[in-house]
Amino acid sequence: MVDSPLIGDCGVTVISGGIGGLATTLACALSGHDVVLVEALANIIRCAVPLSAILIMRWQGGSILAGIPADNQYRTQYVIHRGGIYRILLERVKSLPNVQVPTGARAVNLDFFEAFVTLEDGRVLAGDVIVGADGIKSTVLCLVLGKGVQPVSTGDCAYRLVLSREVLESNTNLKELVDAPVGIRWVGPGRHAMAYPMKGHQLHKMVLVHPDDSALDCVSWATKAEAYDGKMMEWKLCTTDTLPGWTRRNFCLLGDACHPMLPYVAQGAAQTIEDATTLSILLDSISAPSEIRSALDMYELSRKFRCERIQATARANRTCLNLPDSLEQEMRDQQFAQLSQGQQIPIKEESLLIDALESIGLSGMNDGGKKKKRKESY
Repeated sequence: MVDSPLIGDCGVTVISGGIGGLATTLACALSGHDVVLVEALANIIRCAVPLSAILIMRWQGGSILAGIPADNQYRTQYVIHRGGIYRILLERVKSLPNVQVPTGARAVNLDFFEAFVTLEDGRVLAGDVIVGADGIKSTVLCLVLGKGVQPVSTGDCAYRLVLSREVLESNTNLKELVDAPVGIRWVGPGRHAMAYPMKGHQLHKMVLVHPDDSALDCVSWATKAEAYDGKMMEWKLCTTDTLPGWTRRNFCLLGDACHPMLPYVAQGAAQTIEDATTLSILLDSISAPSEIRSALDMYELSRKFRCERIQATARANRTCLNLPDSLEQEMRDQQFAQLSQGQQIPIKEESLLIDALESIGLSGMNDGGKKKKRKESY
């Protein structure tokens, strides 16, 4: 029995701290579901920049190892600040009549048998489906598992900073970056850096990854803000162990709450939005509340393997980018050059890439460079 005041029943209740929750809210609402969004955040920068290529450069001397054209097979590739994505989604969500966004709401408890969410102020939400999209420090995840999840350090930290156009134009070495429609990655022993334009080339984002041997501090491993013009935020790069499952009765997890993505393949927001779209499609396909659990099981089945494979790719990419000067590093640089020329990369047993491919189950290559067929598990 619920003694607290009950906000009206809704089809989907989304507990969110960011992009994943907004994407889920939007996808489900556009499919006709009534949605309550809890814990929406403020938003910041807008505007995207189209990219024509990614340049990979040697840290020493700045020689270009590869110039990989953007893949525009589907649409033009853009770089956009996370705050810009958030703003776009939030503005659209707020325009929909079947979405409620309670203010000052934070989830503190769940009832898995009645599908209730208790908020910090005592209010209770009831929904047919409860979605935990509240990030890598997910409250919902801890309640689903019945215990906290410990972060796992990658051994890397990253300095993140945003430089204004004025700062770039005033520096001879940086001036050429101002209007270049490219992202640049510098690679070196144990370190690498990435830079790309944002906000119509008015800002430039830089991420500088370096070794980290500090103690794991659960308070400091998430970035709270990004600073401008010379002030940097240090970001401890952590992940979590693979979860046994993403669902429990009518509850499910989404995005960083169940598959936090390291930045080495830049897939965090992309995979979160894929989660949201998949979940919405599956919920839209059922005809009765009794089918919800089957839909959530199918959601986990269709997404978990893919996301865990991308997580493994990110870990392998970290190793590849941070290689010490060596024969393996020279082979990697040759393969970068072949990529920029659109050539097939020959995979050899002694190559570091074979280890990376094996780690994600994709190492079956024959002498012709074609992947051997294998049965996918779904």
